[in-house]
Amino acid sequence: MPPDREWYDRARDARQLTVFAGDTLKKSLWAGLFPRVVADFNTFSNQQKLGVTLTQSQTAPAEAENDFSGADIRFEAGDTFEFKAAGQSLTLTIDPLVQGKTRTLAWDFGKGGQIRKACILMRAKPMADDFPRVIGNPCLIAFALHECIHALGLPDHTPGGGDLLEEMPQLRTGARDKPDDDKFEVNGKKRIPPLFLLPATLVRIRRLWPSP
Repeated sequence: MPPDREWYDRARDARQLTVFAGDTLKKSLWAGLFPRVVADFNTFSNQQKLGVTLTQSQTAPAEAENDFSGADIRFEAGDTFEFKAAGQSLTLTIDPLVQGKTRTLAWDFGKGGQIRKACILMRAKPMADDFPRVIGNPCLIAFALHECIHALGLPDHTPGGGDLLEEMPQLRTGARDKPDDDKFEVNGKKRIPPLFLLPATLVRIRRLWPSP
């Protein structure tokens, strides 16, 4: 399991990460949901005392080498995306059985590798298996918040599963005409939403984003 990794000092001191909606996101169903993802993350973070909030940015992460300007996190939509930031690049590809993918980029400035940029890629049109329709918005937002938790510096899932950071949550669709009743099941027991994190996940996040 890859180790959890902290963000660079200035972000941790500010207790805030900036997020940018890329062109592919703006052209997908996520365009209208993106503000809700940011707002719902902040509400959830305050409730859970995660120690970090998100704020929208109109500037994409800069691509030139050693240029760390622009947003901390880039949101895109699609099956694959090449993420470029500060002279590094990587390709994100969404696996067939999941709804999103998150990768981070880190640099070492004498304090060990610290995250400076991240990219979240969401499936452009997530479909329910049982009906030919899009998954309901509350469940879509929950999937996006799952990826936001990864972007905080947690590359791997909660050991044993059972909360919002479940590795392979099982979608449980509502009625055909009631997409907002869709939920995903974790550990074969509980369903999300409502959102929750296990103590083990909270400890990991709070170690990376300690209270002042």
